[in-house]
Amino acid sequence: MHYNLLRQCALSAFFSVFALSLSATPIVVPQTLSVGQHYRLIFVTSGFRDATSTDITVYNTFVNDQANLSPTLQALNTTWYAIASTPGTNAIDNIHISPNSAIYNLQGENVAAGEASGQLFSDSLLHPIRYDQSGTSTVASVWTGSATIGLGTYTLGGLISGFGNYAIYGNSQAQDSSWMLDNIADERTSLHFYAISGDLVVTAPEPGTVTLLGAGATLLWALKKRRSAISSTRQ
Repeated sequence: MHYNLLRQCALSAFFSVFALSLSATPIVVPQTLSVGQHYRLIFVTSGFRDATSTDITVYNTFVNDQANLSPTLQALNTTWYAIASTPGTNAIDNIHISPNSAIYNLQGENVAAGEASGQLFSDSLLHPIRYDQSGTSTVASVWTGSATIGLGTYTLGGLISGFGNYAIYGNSQAQDSSWMLDNIADERTSLHFYAISGDLVVTAPEPGTVTLLGAGATLLWALKKRRSAISSTRQ
């Protein structure tokens, strides 16, 4: 009875932590990275809004609010930027380029190499952005107001001569230039936005998690050894 109780407690502790690690979505630390490496995260907002404002801070505030809907993203304590252009701000300037930081979506897929390569603002993403702040795949039209190279074209809040208030939107599932420039729509339409994090650094796992996993594994090993010894004595 005593042995079975100890074994049950050990299994419960071990598999509880293991299950938490498996169910942790979104993925905020890509498995391919090592401690000390720099990276950035990118996602498509699950929420949407119009593109009538000429103030980039309005859109930056929106994507930060969207990120904070996820406790996992909120815990990163980073600033999020809209990948969008207004009449006074280009998307490529708004996101604050990090030359040595590769960019990953929220399923741990590499979207673009370090920004010095210019791959993010190109027509050849490694993987589509497509996941929202909860890690759910999202097929969406996304306001950008930008050409693929990150410069404002048919900007958010802009007025196009002969067209009126129209702005560019992209396709969240695309890897070619249409991720940024798919078509134009009336700015009063509510669409999604792309959000990119500030620079992040891979840190060592939390000591408590490592300790608990190690303790659970050690206890299971000890119990197994004890049971084996008892079986040998009874023979």
